[in-house]
Amino acid sequence: MKKKLLSLLMVGAMSASLFAGCGATEEEDNKNDTSKQSSAENETPDKFDELQTIKLYQMNTAFSNDNAAVTEAINKISEEKINVKVELNQLDIGSYIEQLPLMMSSGEKFDLVMCTAIPTCGFTTMQAQGQLMDITEYVDDYAKETKELLSEYLPSTTIDGKIYALPCYRQYNSSIYLEMRQDILNELGLAEEAEKLTSWTEVEALFEKVYAKLDTLPSDMQVSALFGPTDNQGTMLTPGSIVLCGDKFSDAIGFDALGDNYKYIYTDTATHTVKNMFELDEYKQVIERLDKWASKGWIYKNALADTDNSGDTGCRNGVYFAYLSTGEFGQDAVKEAEVAKELCTIEIASIPITTQTGRQWSWAVPAKSENPEAAVAFLNLMYTDPDIENLLVYGIEGTDYDVVDGQAVVRQDAKYMSSDFFYGNQFNAIPKSGNGADFREKALENMKNAPFSEFYGLAVDTSEVSDTVTAVYTVLQKYQLPMEAGSKSYADNNATLLKECESAGIKTLIDYYQQKVDSFVK
Repeated sequence: MKKKLLSLLMVGAMSASLFAGCGATEEEDNKNDTSKQSSAENETPDKFDELQTIKLYQMNTAFSNDNAAVTEAINKISEEKINVKVELNQLDIGSYIEQLPLMMSSGEKFDLVMCTAIPTCGFTTMQAQGQLMDITEYVDDYAKETKELLSEYLPSTTIDGKIYALPCYRQYNSSIYLEMRQDILNELGLAEEAEKLTSWTEVEALFEKVYAKLDTLPSDMQVSALFGPTDNQGTMLTPGSIVLCGDKFSDAIGFDALGDNYKYIYTDTATHTVKNMFELDEYKQVIERLDKWASKGWIYKNALADTDNSGDTGCRNGVYFAYLSTGEFGQDAVKEAEVAKELCTIEIASIPITTQTGRQWSWAVPAKSENPEAAVAFLNLMYTDPDIENLLVYGIEGTDYDVVDGQAVVRQDAKYMSSDFFYGNQFNAIPKSGNGADFREKALENMKNAPFSEFYGLAVDTSEVSDTVTAVYTVLQKYQLPMEAGSKSYADNNATLLKECESAGIKTLIDYYQQKVDSFVK
């Protein structure tokens, strides 16, 4: 893996073309710049001849990380193995959302960027704006092992045959779960019944029993409502990419939303047809079930306004007994850690692996990077070296965490922490305490058996119709969100929702998605 030097004869002729992605003239020059054409050599040495320095920016969920020791430990490995030194810049969520778009649009020069599930800092947005580099040749030359590892999943970040990012190798498949507080179930003698749930009829029968006894619970188990929202938009029974229709859990339909974050798109796999979600009888079934729960007084009535008590947070704060969550294999242990309570976790239905799943957490090289070779070489190390993975996830062993029985136990006084799905290869990370030493092996096997969306590789970019998307979303805020939070009924609002969505141009959006699907399946 050698950074090739220009010959003396070439320096004078090509002095104007040092870096890739810096304008049309430079791009043309770079086609002939052998310093960027590593494939010109028949063999690629393991290390760069000279120390390369790259700058990385990422989002991190821990707001007060001290990553100096972690950076030093990572560089000790990366300098020895590939002669690359990395500057690790980690920003909290708010800062990343605010600063990254400005950095990218201003052309600030750095070498690696984390693409997140947040649209403004996501792959689709940055790639559509020309802010990400085509790294196809660099992956071929500097990340052969990673390319092989990701062979099935690379279509998610490949556009017109060009690779623009490497998706994190993580649990791509997910499911919808019903989360219920185990202490309340135990107190009421309903634990065994809860573990056997297979239908909404059975869920409602259980809820009836819990609701009737809420006032009799000990003070530390008192809750404000039986059922709460899964997110800060008040969503109760309509998580994305799945319709929880029918009575049996097995009746639910998982589908590919093609990148739609507003939940108005439904794709029919059998007919390759894109449909308006709000016209479906299956959608009607779900909202009418929620209406029934609202009439019984089961749901958290302040879900739309109280964004601080959604999902895990609301359950942890004792606001409600149960809620839906979306997650991967091992969800029970993850949620119990986040809620700080024992939970009864029941899998409702699974969602196919979609393009959006691969794009949500990925690593790209900004278009203005001046050292893409070293950036991709470091990515290859991130995806293949377990020591790098564990440093990025847990920090320094013996300082930030300990390994006990093959599992990582995070210390109370840890100076560093992060999330295991943020980085190259989640399956190289030591399992967190409580998951079991063989958790990664089980999770990988579970993912390999999961189905792919028939439209894998397609995620629709709606920038061409962004005004129409905005107009439709304005309508959705008035009707869809309240209906899905249980504060407005289906009977009183869906017809108006459909009418106003039609006026806002939803058919234009449906047709736009349909054109993309038709082109993809040909």
